Order: sequence, then C-alpha cells, then structure tokens
Amino acid sequence: MNFTIKEFTKIKKNAQNYAEGTSFYNFEHNILLLEKKYFQKLEIFVKNLLKEDKKNSKIFELGYQYGNHTIEIKNYVGVLGIANDFLIEILPKTYNPNVENFDAKNSRKLALKMMNFLQKLGKKTPFFMLDDVSTQLEDKKINDKKANEENLTENNYFLEFFIDLFLEELKILLQKGLKYGYEIREENLNYLKGNLVFHKHLQHNLLQKNHFFVEFDEFTQDIFPNQYIKSTLFLLQNISQNPKNITKIQQYLQYFGHIQLLDFSQIDTKNIRENQNHNKNFVFFNYYEKTLKFCDFFVQKTQINHFLSDKNADFGISILWNMEQIFEQYVGEIFKKFFKKIENKTLKIQEKKHFLIENSSKNEKNIDKKLFALRPDIVLYENIFEIDDFVEKPIKIWDTKWKLLDKSKENFGISQADVYQMYVYAKKYNINEITLLYPQQADFLEDFWINFEDNVRLYISFFSEDYFEKNNFLKI
Repeated sequence: MNFTIKEFTKIKKNAQNYAEGTSFYNFEHNILLLEKKYFQKLEIFVKNLLKEDKKNSKIFELGYQYGNHTIEIKNYVGVLGIANDFLIEILPKTYNPNVENFDAKNSRKLALKMMNFLQKLGKKTPFFMLDDVSTQLEDKKINDKKANEENLTENNYFLEFFIDLFLEELKILLQKGLKYGYEIREENLNYLKGNLVFHKHLQHNLLQKNHFFVEFDEFTQDIFPNQYIKSTLFLLQNISQNPKNITKIQQYLQYFGHIQLLDFSQIDTKNIRENQNHNKNFVFFNYYEKTLKFCDFFVQKTQINHFLSDKNADFGISILWNMEQIFEQYVGEIFKKFFKKIENKTLKIQEKKHFLIENSSKNEKNIDKKLFALRPDIVLYENIFEIDDFVEKPIKIWDTKWKLLDKSKENFGISQADVYQMYVYAKKYNINEITLLYPQQADFLEDFWINFEDNVRLYISFFSEDYFEKNNFLKI
C-alpha cells in the first residue's frame, strides 16, 4: 500500500468509526489518516529517531490534536517506509493533484531536477555519498522524457529512481566481473593445510587421528564486498515495487548464488565497511566503489528489525531531504549561472557585509559593536568603472522562501517578519527594489508588488524556468 502526500501533512491514526484497515489522504485538509498498525509503527520509528538524535526534530514533529496523536513531516521530501508493504511518498509542498503542472509527476521531476543540478556542480546534497555517480547517467534518467514518462507516474518513484541508478552501476561492475580475495577459513580437514589450530584440533580430533583442524587463507569470491552487494540486492528485492527493477534484481542475484548473505541485524550499519575492514582485500578493486556507496546509501537508510534472509522481516526504507535548503541552493546557483554572462554585473550569494546595528556604542572592553548580521540570499551589484578601479553599487536583492502563499489569508500569508527583513535590506544597501522569491505555485501564477511610502518596492515573485525571460533581466 502506498500514499502520496506533501510536506507538512499531518498524519493521524484512524478514528474508531472507520473500518479496520482504512487509510486515506485528504489533500484539501492535508491530512493522512493511517490504519492503526501502521500509525503505531511510524510513531515508534519517529520516537526512536528523536531519542537517537535531537536534530531529527527538524524532520518530524509529534503532536496532539482533538484527542489523537499526530505526526508531522516538515520541509522534507522523499520516501518514508513504514514497513515492507507500506510506503509514504512526500512531494514538495507545491504539489497539487488538481493542477496539471503541479501534479505528482511534475513535482517529482522538479525535486530531482534541483538535486541533479546541484550534484553536477559538486555541491554537497543530501545524497553526497553518491556524488561520484556518473552525472551522464543521472541526466539520462531525469531528462529522457520517453523513458521516464511512465515511471514518473509511480507513487514511489523517488525510491525506484535510486534503485534503478544502483542497478545500472552494478551492471557495469558485473560486466567487469566479481573479484576474488583472501578470506581466513577454519575447517576440520582430512589433510593438513595452512596452520594447525592446536587447541581446536585437540577438541575435535582427540579420537579422530586422520583429521586436522586448520586455519588457512582461501582465494574466493565469497568476500565481504560481494556479500555486501548481494545482501543489498536481497534487501531491495523486498522493498522495490517496480516490476522492471525487481526483474533486474533477481537476474543479478544469480551472479551471487555461491556468496553468503550478511546478517545486518548483527552489524553496525552506520560504519559497516570500516568495521569489516574490507580494504585488506580491495586494494585494486576501485571499480567497486560506486556500487558500494549505493550499498551504504540503502543500508544506512533502512530500518531492519529481523534477520535479512527472513522474507517475512518487517523493515522499511526512508530517503528524505530538506527541500528548503535545496531550493535556496538551486535558485542561488541558477542566478549565478545567468548573471555570469551579463556584463558589468556582479552577483553575491549569502553575503555578510552589513549588520543591523553597527558601531552604535562601545562595550565594556571599549570595542565597537556589530550586532545582528544581515545575510541576504542574493545581491546584484552594478560595476561602475572609475580611473584604475571600479565600484560595486547594489541594485537588487532577492531572498528565497520555500513557502506557499494563500489567497484566503490576510496579506496572502506573507510573513510580517520576512517583510521587515526585506525592508531592512533595502535601507542598509540603499536600494529601492527588493524581492521575496517563492517557488512557482498553482494559486499564484503572476508576480505582484507592494510599495512602501519611501519609494521602496517589494516584489513578490515566483521562481520558474522562464523566470529571467519573463522579468526581462537581460535589459538590466
């Protein structure tokens, strides 16, 4: 069972008057009502995360409403696996199933496009452990409309996308061949091989004079890296719901038939490769590295409650990333790319030049104070050339806000604090044009502005692919 929701959805346990087994999503009220057994699993999972690391409170929030416990997912997008058979896909807050350009397919495409763009620039995204993955492969997967049109309609597309990337990388590895390595073995043999383990030999062969309990190095494919890949395939076979991915997984598992599975329940998966000291066998196995990074990625994001080989094991996978951070980075990089080709203009991102309070008084050590640093997301300067020098004159400021506006709310839901912040920017930088830049959203297709009394104009803009063309930035 799968559900597609969006950021800040409230998740509740179904009320008693609903039939057992009922789960459904109400888009208008942004509420997901979960069957009791799944809500309890999710609640336990979230509580454990919050207990493990307080930083996880940035992702989840436990609450109480109308006599029921609630769970809210904040500015995070991705896949939340509650159990083997239950996935919740979280789409960007701009998702609107009733408007074509903002439906699930386009919302998935938007999120992955931002991620891919940043990774190609070498930015540290939530998938930094996969940064070595071929960007050509990512481009193909995201931009090939013919190949993706059907896949983008899947309501667990984010998960299947990364599984597909992993399988493509594994295919390259298998074409080069599985490597051998030396593993220490202990066996009771009828011939002497390697070193005799004397105390075990006495224990096992006191009456069996024709056997030797020995320890020896065996050159084999049944080594940790191959075990790790096989175990990850087995894990994904139980999680994936895409027929093409499942078929590929089953085909690739045939290459590992003679290789043991790992018991993930007995291993610290956070540092699995370091703990297994796999490098002793892997000095010359560089082409394994990308595949193993995918294994790290999937295993570390999976909650496993039982032994891996148990097909009835109850586990889920969670892949979540902060869309607020991604949007801010993405817009900043797009602006840099555009203005790089505009003459006599300089763009600065997250500039820390001014303070709200500067040199207003002396403190007890008689040192000038600078308090409350101002850090606008994007500042555009005009380069005014003088003799042997040039001066940068600020002309525009943008601040990105990963927020939805609401026509039914006072001031369309524009934050008063955001407006105050922008006005301070205008005064400190001595400019007249400031912009709050929101993501494109279904209810606001056109920009508008607010005029202050002192000729300062605050633009309310909505970022889209044609943002620069629509706003005539080439004429700046």
